[in-house]
Parts: sequence; structure tokens; C-alpha cells
Amino acid sequence: MRNVVVRYKVKPECVAENVALIHEVFEELAHVKPAQVRYDAYKLPDGVSFVHVVATAASAEESPLLKLASFQRFLADIKSRVEEAPVTNDTHPIGHFDSFA
Repeated sequence: MRNVVVRYKVKPECVAENVALIHEVFEELAHVKPAQVRYDAYKLPDGVSFVHVVATAASAEESPLLKLASFQRFLADIKSRVEEAPVTNDTHPIGHFDSFA
């Protein structure tokens, strides 16, 4: 299982566009329902920083996210939206609890 956390900051005038693009990814995920993927996206309290958390059994190159048209649109012009480029970190989970599941 590969677990990744990505953090970046967008330009203030690009927040709404970024959020809309993220919503499109979630809509496509709900429709396609790829196996063995967990994806979360968060906007931080400063209003311009975002964190995405991805868990998948696939390698980075084979990630189900990369196969989504919506995710390709999200990535297509990200350089023009960001103030601070995405920083990607592989993580090693220690535990997980979810009473909402």
C-alpha cells in the first residue's frame, strides 16, 4: 500500500477554481469507483493551502487517479494556480480509526 500526502498553496484568486477541480475529481471517483484507492482533500484554515491524502495499492505510475480525466484536468494547469508548488511525501501509517465508516 502506498500512502502519500501532498501539500501546496494556491494563489488567492485561484482558490475557487482549485476547489471546483477537486470536486470534479471526487465526482468522477464516485462514478468510476476505482478499487483499492482512498483519497481525501482538505483546504487548510489559511484558505489557500491544500492537503491531499492518497492511499492506493498501485504504484505511483499506475495510480487510479492518473487515469481519471478530471484528475488530468486538475494537474494540467496546476503550475499557473499555485503560489507554492506541491510537495509530495510518502508516509508510513501507524494506525487508523474511523468511527464514521
